[in-house]
Amino acid sequence: MTVWTVLLASVLCNAGHCMTVQLRDRMTDQASSIPDVYCQIVLENLAMIRVDPSRMPYFSDRQT
Repeated sequence: MTVWTVLLASVLCNAGHCMTVQLRDRMTDQASSIPDVYCQIVLENLAMIRVDPSRMPYFSDRQT
């Protein structure tokens, strides 16, 4: 009975480990993609202005 109790406790203690690693990796990927998105928006705005200088560029940053 103690073997099963130890085994069950071990499984329960390690259950969140896999999800923690996945969430950390996903958060890192998202954080590194934000500058890429900003860069893409700026490049699109520059191309838009080049084609039609009378148009206004659009850019929105939630933090500012």
